[in-house]
Amino acid sequence: FGILTTLIGLVFALIPLAIVVPIFLWLDRFEAEPWRYLVTAFLYGALGSTLISLVLNTIGGVFLLGVTDPESADVLGAVIVAPLVEETFKGVFLLVMWWFMRKEFNGLTDGIVYAGIVAAGFAFTENILYLGRALDQGGTEALLGTFALRGLVSPFCHPMFTAMTGIGVGMASLSRQTPVKIIAPFVGWCAAVLLHGLWNLGASAGATGLVVNLSFGFVVFVVFVAFVVWTRQREGKVIGQHLLPYADSGWISRDEVSMLSSMKERRVARRW
Repeated sequence: FGILTTLIGLVFALIPLAIVVPIFLWLDRFEAEPWRYLVTAFLYGALGSTLISLVLNTIGGVFLLGVTDPESADVLGAVIVAPLVEETFKGVFLLVMWWFMRKEFNGLTDGIVYAGIVAAGFAFTENILYLGRALDQGGTEALLGTFALRGLVSPFCHPMFTAMTGIGVGMASLSRQTPVKIIAPFVGWCAAVLLHGLWNLGASAGATGLVVNLSFGFVVFVVFVAFVVWTRQREGKVIGQHLLPYADSGWISRDEVSMLSSMKERRVARRW
């Protein structure tokens, strides 16, 4: 689209990024992941998964154009091809982290955090493309409309979709049963693809689809936020449970266990 148009798209794409990323860093505060892994997750989402998805989505679109009309090809590409490709290659990072960095990737929270950061990177690059195209083809009005829809109304879409895979991989990391290690990531990936496909289906249905999307998306978002808050609270309880044997052995006091297993108590401890 040219340097200026791309830079304008980039600046506008930074705004939803500044909304989404802090939420996942907040979730990660109990047992913060190393910055090098979080940055790697973001860069993979922004560069690696988007490049692969762009190539495969294009190939899929060309194939669909060969077997159906252009309008149907666009809808099928958005509803079937894009969710399958994008959620697969965003989810690959989670599987790699779980397999090779098991000391760091060890629970539901880690799965949601890494999924959210990867998806935030993916959405960042995708938003630059959509915003640049809107400005290039429709001017300022189209840019602001696209920004309002993608940057303000639905900034959590990609993170919520990929978090389904993250939850599945997180459950697998907690289990010692081989069937769970196989089935949980697959079910999570299926949920991610399904939600992504339904969202794109609504987006392809015009104004009516937009209303349905926003209503459905609001319900999913509320459930997602409630689950994230529960996951964060659970993380504190798990930390407390694992530290109790150290308190029983006299290595630390029970007051210190309480301090470390609650963010409120941590703030009190820091002031003290």
